[in-house]
Amino acid sequence: MTRLLIVVALAAGLLLGWLLLTGASRSPASLQPESQPAQLALPLRQAGQARTYVVLMRADGGFRFDPPALRLEPGDSVLWLNLGDNHSTTAYHPANRKAGKVRAELRIPPGAKPWDSGILGIGDKGLTFERTFQIQGTYDYYCLPHEFLGMVGRLVVGQPGGPAEEKPLSAGLSKAAQQKMPSTALVMTGLGNWAAEINQVLFQVFQQDHPGALKQVKALLAAYRAGQGQANSLYAVLQRSGAQGQFAELLAQYGKLLQIQGSFEELSQQADQLKTILTQAGERLATR
Repeated sequence: MTRLLIVVALAAGLLLGWLLLTGASRSPASLQPESQPAQLALPLRQAGQARTYVVLMRADGGFRFDPPALRLEPGDSVLWLNLGDNHSTTAYHPANRKAGKVRAELRIPPGAKPWDSGILGIGDKGLTFERTFQIQGTYDYYCLPHEFLGMVGRLVVGQPGGPAEEKPLSAGLSKAAQQKMPSTALVMTGLGNWAAEINQVLFQVFQQDHPGALKQVKALLAAYRAGQGQANSLYAVLQRSGAQGQFAELLAQYGKLLQIQGSFEELSQQADQLKTILTQAGERLATR
């Protein structure tokens, strides 16, 4: 009997040692910080002040919302600007079934009011649509003509939650939309917010407000440079791949183009270079 107890104790000791050596005894919570991308400080955000973020509706290079992922605070607004083709911004919501919409699965927080812009640029519809968000949670939306091609977006107001987080992507989304829907982890990084602030410059130029656009670029450049030495800054994220200097240079060139009254096309190309760096940063964060 004594010999049996000794053998059992030795086996238990060997098992415990193996668990400690391999790290198998660690709880999932201890691994969580490494598996989730950091939340970056949002540019130009001031406490208690709501912001409006600009999302472009595009057809060049594929039908898409630019950016498709945004992190909001209650009271923030999103302004969609149609840059070409026939686009809508439409919430995944049963109420939109009444308007003949194909996708009507509930994928916004309960109690939140659904929206549907209609096809922008057709008839009396303008090229922009704006919506303010108050209720916290996750909002999935799509472009009615191009959902089947994967033209979808995700917003998180405050903290993630609601049907969009609880249901699988297969609930109400086409196969292409399932592949293109941004993850909540990507939304929460705030990289999309930087892209939307870059788009704000284009929107101001679209409205013939060049002084306002130049002011926006200068504010973005100052906010970016202020992130040096800050762990949760865009500067720190880009520094890991050595792209921090290139981003600052492109942002400065963005301002110079405004000063010489560059064309909308030239400014769009400059903005795309900046947003390409942000997209690459998001891909790296997602694979960490």
